[in-house]
Amino acid sequence: MIILPSLLLLIFCAFEWSEARFGTFHHGTRGVNRLLETSKSSSHASHDKSNYTTYYIEQPLDHFDSSNKKTFRQRYWVDTSYYKPGGPVILNNAGEGNAYPADGLIQRSVFTLMAKEMNGIIIIMEHRYYGESHPPSNEEPDFTFLSANQSLADMANFIQQHKIDGIDYDVSAPKTKWIVRGGSYSGNLAAWMRYKYPDIVYAAVSSSAPVQAQFDFYQYFDPIIQYGSPRCIKALQGIVQTIDDFFAGNPSDSDKSNFKAGFGISDQTPDVDFADEVMGLALGLWQDASPTQFPFDEVCSLFTNVKDPKKQFQVYQNWVKESMPSETKKLVTNTKGDNVTTFSESQDPYLNSWYWQVCTEFGYWQDTPSKSSPWYNRRVTSNLVTTQYYEDQCKQLFNLTTKPAIDAVNAEYQGWNLHLNRTIWINGEWDPWRPLSVASDDAPKRQNSTFELSLMIPHGVHCYDYSIVPGYKNSLTELHKLTISTLKEWLQ
Repeated sequence: MIILPSLLLLIFCAFEWSEARFGTFHHGTRGVNRLLETSKSSSHASHDKSNYTTYYIEQPLDHFDSSNKKTFRQRYWVDTSYYKPGGPVILNNAGEGNAYPADGLIQRSVFTLMAKEMNGIIIIMEHRYYGESHPPSNEEPDFTFLSANQSLADMANFIQQHKIDGIDYDVSAPKTKWIVRGGSYSGNLAAWMRYKYPDIVYAAVSSSAPVQAQFDFYQYFDPIIQYGSPRCIKALQGIVQTIDDFFAGNPSDSDKSNFKAGFGISDQTPDVDFADEVMGLALGLWQDASPTQFPFDEVCSLFTNVKDPKKQFQVYQNWVKESMPSETKKLVTNTKGDNVTTFSESQDPYLNSWYWQVCTEFGYWQDTPSKSSPWYNRRVTSNLVTTQYYEDQCKQLFNLTTKPAIDAVNAEYQGWNLHLNRTIWINGEWDPWRPLSVASDDAPKRQNSTFELSLMIPHGVHCYDYSIVPGYKNSLTELHKLTISTLKEWLQ
């Protein structure tokens, strides 16, 4: 099995524009990257520069064992440009990725709008074990202390500091009101902070948050099947069926080599990795959508004037061959006898951090539906990609033989049954992560109240509400007005 670094991030709503993604294990990075990219100008910070000072707080490695004296430095960034005494602090834990530079979130996102309208301070915090916020990199990574609960404790400890570097005032809670906002996994953290630490977190805004941990998450692809162009989806279904029929026919090694070469993939690539990659390249574009761009249309345009299934397969082959990132082609040939890709020593030793979290806590395995599912005959993923595929990777990476603690996570944080006051939930109708959100069609139905709102963005995909692009057809401007006016009422 080949462990690809592209699979290590899942649902990161953040702002690292250079982050690559290829393969089935989708995350939120590129979706929000596009949201912020649309308003970026040459005057803004580049990828390796920031207009903001990087600050650090020394955090306990283990918040729940006082005998463990180890600590690590956690990065954060501050903007007080719009602050007036009495205004709130708006905190974002950036989630599962390198949070540097934080300029995108601070300067051209909904956080900017909130700070302006509410006279608030923006603080962007890097999640433990990501970027530079981890124990010394010369130590062997010990992921034991990487969990949602430890991350929530990081935030709680930070919120209660009487002196925060970069801020000239004591804004510690509960004297100052703190609003935690996040999207995707970061949206989970925002809601869970309000749930676990209600005395210090005054309100929360949780966007596109898959709060219901789930082992077998084939529903990730349902919105693509349901809302994608029927002609386009039918073509992709035919391509998947062709791939599955080929491997079901017990082809020779020579036949496999030729088949994979048609997509520009090395013959050393295991069959399941091949099937995962060639379909994941197209399907990942759905989550890349922004209010101004819908990259999945690039795939659908392949079939505009091609109706013959064999020709559709051929044009898709050529598209994959041209579009597959060069990093993938290099990685799939970099295997040892155990079929596990080995990464060079120059790479981040904490590259596997998110994989640890999904292997131990959340699952979220984006596999193909079982043959008993009504979605099976409509599938756009190969039936080679099963939950076992992901479990094997957890064993290879961490020697884990137990399943993720799905039941424990849902019991502790209440999954999509979680109800909170002074909390706003925002989801996109077309978001592939909506099936695990409080707005899931399978979740208990919700009624909005004075102190808890659940809002849906028509045709919205992942973390659309991070964008402040004006004039969007789905009225993001109106959504922001409602969100901010509601928060202002709660702050009074």
